[in-house]
Amino acid sequence: MKEILFKAKRKGRKDGTDYISPYKNGDWVYGLITKQYKGHWVEEFDDEMTDENGVSGITIDRDTICEYTGLDDERGAKIFENDIVLGREDNEEYVVVYVNGSFECFSLKTYGRIKTEVFIRKIITLNNVKRAVDNIYDRGGTVTVVDTIL
Repeated sequence: MKEILFKAKRKGRKDGTDYISPYKNGDWVYGLITKQYKGHWVEEFDDEMTDENGVSGITIDRDTICEYTGLDDERGAKIFENDIVLGREDNEEYVVVYVNGSFECFSLKTYGRIKTEVFIRKIITLNNVKRAVDNIYDRGGTVTVVDTIL
């Protein structure tokens, strides 16, 4: 059974108040989503997490929420959605995305300063992932799947 865990970037509250916690804005928080707003509430309230130590009410950037894949890299680091992982055979970078009900790797190509384009799709397994090296939100990019050649 897969462990249910998320990570997201911490951000300050919209009303200007700040929750006292060990996290600064932009730090990754690991835990469970405890409040998530949708519909017309989205712009009025911040989403919140409770971290692995039980600290609750930590405001997060909803656009950076990443789900744990259930896999760890060779060093034991957890691999999350939108993580950039190093391929085992070719040392190529892959981004982990959630497609049609499963986590898969797509080769990450960088053109100049734009992080985008993904070409080769692989089902993510311990056999094709060496280690997690980064996350697309730490690089300031987004991922666009432009081709899904199997």
